[in-house]
Amino acid sequence: MKALIAAIALLVAGSASAEIYKCTVDGKTSFSETPCVNAKAGGAIKLKLDEPTAKPILAVANAAGSAPVVSDKDKSDQDFRVRHRLRAIEEEITRAQAQIRSLNSQMETEMDNLRASKRISNNNLAGATRDVSISGEMEAVASKYTNKIKSLEVEIETLRQERTKLQK
Repeated sequence: MKALIAAIALLVAGSASAEIYKCTVDGKTSFSETPCVNAKAGGAIKLKLDEPTAKPILAVANAAGSAPVVSDKDKSDQDFRVRHRLRAIEEEITRAQAQIRSLNSQMETEMDNLRASKRISNNNLAGATRDVSISGEMEAVASKYTNKIKSLEVEIETLRQERTKLQK
């Protein structure tokens, strides 16, 4: 049963779009993840969730040319997009941090295996040659994992900067 729930969660999480519901009750518009109850107007709205950032509200200047006018609907839409993107950013940061932990664990396992191989080398010319070879392998393993981890750290920092901009 747990496997079925996990499979369904992965399918839902992997979706590139989601449905929200726009509801109008007593002249007030709201948005929800569940279908509208007692709404006079509204219905399902399909949103693309893989936007890299929330889109800015397009403000329209009024006829007098004064400050831009932004409707409540536009503000609500923008707030929803920002909240959704912030949630997605947190999930991406958590995923990247988990990958970093996994890579560190994999690197330690490979390094431990190479250290064990090095300990059993013979104390002769062949053993010395083997030690040099294993040391080279250890450097390559460390370099491989370090590069992957640095890439993920840059991704996390970029996401954190985007999160900070959206929270302003």
